[in-house]
Amino acid sequence: MKHNTELRPNAVAPWFFSGEYPELQRGSNPLTWQAIDGATLSNDDQQKPAGVTALRQEHTVLGLLTMYTYVQQSLDKQYCMVWNARMQPREDHCHIRAEVFQVDALQPLGDLQTVWSQFQGAYPGYFFHAPAAASFEFDVRAGQSEQQLAFADLIQTQFPQFLMPVKVPGLYAPAQKAASNTALLEFFTRQGRVRLIPQDWFNLGQWDFGYQWIAGGARRADNGRITIQGMRLPYYVLDETDRKLPPEQAS
Repeated sequence: MKHNTELRPNAVAPWFFSGEYPELQRGSNPLTWQAIDGATLSNDDQQKPAGVTALRQEHTVLGLLTMYTYVQQSLDKQYCMVWNARMQPREDHCHIRAEVFQVDALQPLGDLQTVWSQFQGAYPGYFFHAPAAASFEFDVRAGQSEQQLAFADLIQTQFPQFLMPVKVPGLYAPAQKAASNTALLEFFTRQGRVRLIPQDWFNLGQWDFGYQWIAGGARRADNGRITIQGMRLPYYVLDETDRKLPPEQAS
């Protein structure tokens, strides 16, 4: 899947990972992302995983990501923020948990079959052999247009602003007949602010939900508008509301 390398939104595995994107460095050496064969992780034909992505330094594996795991690279490419969208949904809210790892602190995983068997016992969607350098965790409910949160200094420095796609139950009144509850969370970590931005153009539109979905987004430097990156969706630039398409794209 093609990703928008100019805007550098966060990427969701495995579809938007390729080669050295997202960009991470160990010292001055770039790391690479590579799809990994399920047979490398399990000998059980019934349990061979699919869609697993490995973070590598040459032949050494430093991390494993399952499907729907997101990575946001830091400004200096020495840290990565990681979360898994499958862990978010709850009955009446969305639970957000993200961790930041320092690339230089990542240790080789060793025998991958052993790691994978341990991985299944405590499933966060990703595995690194290193403690998190920082993290945050909170709940999002429909109607919370903005929240105030305190972020670690590291997050404020390296991840000052980014967008996170989420699904929030009850985002629309039943009368609106929304077929999806997709929103973007916009983080302003230095100000301690998180905005909830429902994506009306998508949720109330005629899409093949499940087959088509919003995978991420980023604000353009030239005009401040949000550009959407999606699975089987064109690149869209939203209007000034951050919720709708301009007329020339909506037609």
